[in-house]
Amino acid sequence: MSSEELRPISSLEKLSLFACLYFAQGLPYGFFTQAMPVYLREAKASLAEIGGAALLTLPWALKFLWAPLADRYGFPKFGLRRSWIVPLQILSVLALVAVSFLNPERSLYVVLIAFLVCNFIAATQDVATDGLAVDLLKPHERGWANSIQVGGYRVGMIAGGSAMLVILSTLGWQVAMLMMATCLMVVSLPVLFFKENKVLGSLDARVDTRLKREPLADLKEFLFSSDMLKWFGILLLFKVSHQSAAAMMRPWLVDNGYTLTEIGALTGLFGSGAGLVGAVFGGWVASRFDRFRSLAWLAAVQALATATYLIPVMTEPAVWKIVLATILDNSVSGVATVTLFAAMMERCRPRHSASDYTLQASIVVVSQTTASVLAGLSADALGYERHFVLVAAFSLAVVGYVVWALKSMNLTGFRSQAVRLLAALGMFGAMPAALSVALPSRAEAIEVGVGFGPLLPSRIRGVREVMNGWGARLGTMTSKGTFEFEVFNATSDGSKYNSLSFDYRLDVFSNDASAPLPVHFLLGAHGDYYTPRDVDSYKWSGGWHYGGGIRIPLAGDTESFALRADFKHRFGPGNSLIVLVGFSFSTPEGGAGTP
Repeated sequence: MSSEELRPISSLEKLSLFACLYFAQGLPYGFFTQAMPVYLREAKASLAEIGGAALLTLPWALKFLWAPLADRYGFPKFGLRRSWIVPLQILSVLALVAVSFLNPERSLYVVLIAFLVCNFIAATQDVATDGLAVDLLKPHERGWANSIQVGGYRVGMIAGGSAMLVILSTLGWQVAMLMMATCLMVVSLPVLFFKENKVLGSLDARVDTRLKREPLADLKEFLFSSDMLKWFGILLLFKVSHQSAAAMMRPWLVDNGYTLTEIGALTGLFGSGAGLVGAVFGGWVASRFDRFRSLAWLAAVQALATATYLIPVMTEPAVWKIVLATILDNSVSGVATVTLFAAMMERCRPRHSASDYTLQASIVVVSQTTASVLAGLSADALGYERHFVLVAAFSLAVVGYVVWALKSMNLTGFRSQAVRLLAALGMFGAMPAALSVALPSRAEAIEVGVGFGPLLPSRIRGVREVMNGWGARLGTMTSKGTFEFEVFNATSDGSKYNSLSFDYRLDVFSNDASAPLPVHFLLGAHGDYYTPRDVDSYKWSGGWHYGGGIRIPLAGDTESFALRADFKHRFGPGNSLIVLVGFSFSTPEGGAGTP
């Protein structure tokens, strides 16, 4: 069939087709990753066993091994992609019907093996679906189409995760499995009526017969092409922190007394719902901005969003805190996932779309599966609180690698200032990562303060004069030292300077090791953005610093109100010195943040 005879297909037809196909993938995957961990925890499984259950998704990680087959073989009358999608959809429905007759309480391992088979079928269907997406979508459609892809997948996860939890707790196992099978059968209808040959051409016209003789040759060529290992590193690390946090959030909810219905609403309705909204916004981001440059910024935002899980875990649990953290993390993850998938399409070669895209997607799944397994081991060994601190720290360290890799691959237009700023986020993560195991479970006291003083610059390009400014800090006082966040702002003759720093403060103790002296030492990292004089645009940078100071109580025997003076000698950009004199107030020991 010549290109003139091909039937055009509207964007609406494309989006509806892919929405149904990706919903069909998200439905069972949502059940395996969201409902099953809760079900296993209710059955008194350990955190390590729950993390190990993530190995059920192993076919999603290994599907690149058989992905080249979907680029080469099929039934001529069905079309290259439908030859795989239609039979596999039917097998998925039959597999779930068969699972419905099993009793997980009596034969849990048989059920797990059956789910492994279901995942193998769904993963293979995903290979052909991704290949169809790359073949059918034009470059300008891929941003919004990936939004539909992630959105349909998220809706499927809501149905497979939160909805199935409610059905499991009310109607039982068999009804839940049969309802999943019915949903899969309904969403298979659009692909049954899709005439692939009339839209994309015949099988023979689309398959390079030379590749059939060496089915893995092109995959090997893709794997070892220029700079591809750096890109694979990004795929391997990009979603690790989100997955490590989300995987342990559900067992944490069980251990804190939440019911199956409540967990389904909190993680499914709010989590997947926020992910759906994020996916829609991600379509706009992927269509409007450079996809690779957006990945660097989204890595930083995603790190901060993942850290919000520390709010309910490290303080007194409350529903609003869980909802806030869940919405923030999943909405940002939705934006980041859509952008990542759109960028993955850009890395595919013509006539190799299924194998190239699948290999990249498999790396993402490998990272998520590994993250879930290690998360169970980490939470078992360190406890929930230290685990979430470690995850937050690691997510910040990932930012530095993502920015470095993209810049070295010439995929972004970042200036050196932006690179230093985002790399400094990794430095923010290094200190809490090293100290996370030693941190106490709760803060012993909270300290807030304000100070005023100058910034004395040296060798900072475009900044010469002394700048007067002010700073505000928030500290968490523990038995291992004090961890502080500080915001600093200074202006002078048209120049503006803003800085955010993270510090570890160590107080000096007297001989009895119980009463602190007024002196303390500081070590930390900072990120800056500033506007030099007579320059309209701002510059970004970051670095590390050391310093010290004094803290003198002003209210008799109590240390709650004190005079405080600090200095920080900063490296990057150039050299500079900040001196602040002001006041601080701390809660009594054993106050906010303690059990």
